[in-house]
Amino acid sequence: MSNRTDKKRFVSSRNTNKILLSICIPTFFINAFLAPSIASQGKETLCFPIHKIYFSSISSYLYPTTKLQSDETIDDDNGFITKQFPFTKTIIKPYLNQCLNGQDIVSLLQNLNETAIKNGYITTHFGIGEQDLSLGELEVRTQIGKIGDIDYQSNGNMLFFKKDFAIKHGDILNLKKLEQGVSNLTKIKHIDTNMKILPTYSDDMSDVLITLKKKGIPLSGKFIFDNSSTLFDHYQSTLLLNYENPLKLADTLTLYLLGSIPFKNKPISKNYNLYSSISYAVPIRRFLLETNLAYSKNALQIPLSNFTLDYHSWSFNIDTKLSYALLANQKHNISIGFSLGSRISNSFIEDVELVVQRQRILQYSLFSQYALTLSPYRFSINLSILHGFSMPTPVSSSFNYIVPTLNLYAYVPFKISKFTTIYTASIRTQVAQNRLYANEQILIGGLYAVRGFQGINLSGQFGVIWRNDISVYIPMFSKSKWELTIAPSIGIDAGYIKNLLKNQITNLPDSGVFLSGAGIGLQCILKHFNIQTWWHFPIYSANRFKTQSFFFAMSTNW
Repeated sequence: MSNRTDKKRFVSSRNTNKILLSICIPTFFINAFLAPSIASQGKETLCFPIHKIYFSSISSYLYPTTKLQSDETIDDDNGFITKQFPFTKTIIKPYLNQCLNGQDIVSLLQNLNETAIKNGYITTHFGIGEQDLSLGELEVRTQIGKIGDIDYQSNGNMLFFKKDFAIKHGDILNLKKLEQGVSNLTKIKHIDTNMKILPTYSDDMSDVLITLKKKGIPLSGKFIFDNSSTLFDHYQSTLLLNYENPLKLADTLTLYLLGSIPFKNKPISKNYNLYSSISYAVPIRRFLLETNLAYSKNALQIPLSNFTLDYHSWSFNIDTKLSYALLANQKHNISIGFSLGSRISNSFIEDVELVVQRQRILQYSLFSQYALTLSPYRFSINLSILHGFSMPTPVSSSFNYIVPTLNLYAYVPFKISKFTTIYTASIRTQVAQNRLYANEQILIGGLYAVRGFQGINLSGQFGVIWRNDISVYIPMFSKSKWELTIAPSIGIDAGYIKNLLKNQITNLPDSGVFLSGAGIGLQCILKHFNIQTWWHFPIYSANRFKTQSFFFAMSTNW
């Protein structure tokens, strides 16, 4: 009997329908001739005591050598396969020292093949050939799927293949490794990335074809105009520009500009807030490297009884963050990382420096993130620990602080009648027992904290902010080119802050501050244009605060 005929005597209990929709793999023969145990699997009482289950490769079976060399090859194969596919050891354990019938063996093969697919080994197959089970040993033959030729058609859009793909010819094919590299490329929206796994001359080899084609321009942006949550006090403009793939590394360059000036009755040159930042991010396989430079400058006139004082300040920040994806698939995403940063700032009254507000700070943080996707629902949890320390000033000692934070987020879409409704919730917490700068404390009131208390300046070392929003999306003129969507929304928030450090000068009571507020809003959404308006109002506060409640914004994107 020829080796080619023997190859057909190989049974694999495998359902390939899951992957045939997206990729092509070699045909796998399943019309096999089995040992007496499988041939008699219709007899439920017939079974064979099995005390050993081992793995061998198809190539070793097709090209046998001497008996001694064959035994050594089988031992080498078993060690190699169980090392490369560690799940095999776990799966075979329940089947050892058992009396196995045909159905048991089919179940074993099915478990092996399904687990291989789940782990990304979509072209690796486990089966069984003709053998004598009366010896108490079960040989599982393995066709190890490997990578053949790699055709990377970047069309000048990317410089390096190895930056995103840790694969080469002859490697064991693992779809997860390929998907990780493809995910780096698909983040570039103006490039269409397509991957195919194709059959080749050998059943254990598959070619990989990756093509990249431009489908748009690399520049996108957004412009926002709003009233900065004040009725007729300030208006604010924001410009966000994003340039994709500037160095042909699947990288992004982002420019952010924000300016706030008074609405009336105040000179702009002495009453403004300016903020600018430039960010660069580049993925390197499972790593993501991000760098951000930011500069801000602001001025404010402080009215006194008979005159005003001119206050102005500036600050410069630089931050670098490196994250690593421990796990990345359609359901789970786990990443860890660390960041380094520094901040320099000075403040002045007229031309006199406020030395007490001088900041020369170095910071580093460790963080982790877990995201769970149960389509269409999404949940995430973020944990970070920030350690900062500063240089002392002539009038104050140095700061040395640790700030742990824990943030939770939920995105839950559902239907009300026939309309899509989205509920989002977030919980932001911070715990610190050290003396903190004002910008490191958690702010309780505002547009992004507890709504209905915009304009109050209350912050603390410890705090919890809970925000909830429900929006109902009602399509209007869906059959016209306008495709207008109206989205009424309601939000309810609550927050609590407290200072844990004793003997600290603070405007918070010892028991802390609890606030609850809400907002009612309406959005009008077009393809490239958005208008939203909100009315925020307090629900509970132990003290009366004068706040601003009206928020209006319009934006355009391209």
